[in-house]
This record gives sequence, C-alpha cells and structure tokens, in this order.
Amino acid sequence: MKNADQPAYPRIDAITGGEGEYGNDHHVHISGGLTKRQYFAAMAMQGILANHLFTNQFDNYNEIAEKCYVQADAMLEEGG
Repeated sequence: MKNADQPAYPRIDAITGGEGEYGNDHHVHISGGLTKRQYFAAMAMQGILANHLFTNQFDNYNEIAEKCYVQADAMLEEGG
C-alpha cells in the first residue's frame, strides 16, 4: 500500500490470533476514514476556501479540487 493510500488517522479494530501476550501469531486489523492524500487535499481546500481573494483566481470548484490534490501529492512526495 502506497503512503498516500494509508489512513490519515488509523485505528485498531481488533487483534486476533496468537497465544500469550507476545505471541508471534497476532494479526492487527487497522481501519481508517480518509487516506493521507484525501486529508492533505482537504486541508489545502480549507485554506483556499477560507480566503475569498484566493478563491477568485479559479474558474470553478472542480479546478480548486484538482489543485488541492496537486498540493496533496506534492506534500506526499516530500515525505508526508
């Protein structure tokens, strides 16, 4: 799984298998909501939409969303 597809805020749903406290047969089931890429894009969009002067530079909301994912990808490339 690529870093961009990993959950932004993972949570452990269950630990199954294994014997004893430190057995080697444990399986951790992790789930999450947004991926890191989606989370970074959402944060970029929040910043853009909070500033109407910057929002006016775009033709439509689809263009804003596209640019937010470009920013998210750049952050992930830098080690996000």
